[in-house]
Amino acid sequence: MTSTELQITAPTGTAGPADVVVTNPGNLSDTLVDGITFVAETPITVTNVNPSTGDTSGMTSVTVTGTGFVTGAKVFFATAVATDIVFLSSTKLTCLTPAGNAGSVDVTVRNPSNLEGLLQNGFTFVAPVVVGGGGGGGGGFCAMTPGTMASDRPLETALGALGPLALLLASLLVLGIRRR
Repeated sequence: MTSTELQITAPTGTAGPADVVVTNPGNLSDTLVDGITFVAETPITVTNVNPSTGDTSGMTSVTVTGTGFVTGAKVFFATAVATDIVFLSSTKLTCLTPAGNAGSVDVTVRNPSNLEGLLQNGFTFVAPVVVGGGGGGGGGFCAMTPGTMASDRPLETALGALGPLALLLASLLVLGIRRR
């Protein structure tokens, strides 16, 4: 600071011009009419999360769309913050979901100014389903989130998911083909 310069932090204000009043320790003051203009921040909306379901262990890559997003925004699934958040535009972010309990949760985008938007029940965490072939024959056991294959051997995983009946039918089919 000097006798002709001040450094201040402006308080929050309503959108539009505002007067700046400087008062010295001797109680003398001066006013600069419309010396500062407050700009309203665009409201945040969250309109979609795609995909809208993912594994409870997290790490589902999602795209969040809406309005009013800024660089540095955070994405929350319930109260847990997402990771690897990438600001693409004021209407689009990508991120990885945190781990969560099975069920639907609100998705919130919060800008660095703490302005936020919320999509109620915007994402559903789904627990992996443990399926098994049992009964021998290479069915095995695996954990799958609905809509995914959790094996690099899809035929065995699919047969395992169908259980012993599928193995029996497959065996009968092979025997029928060999007898011809």
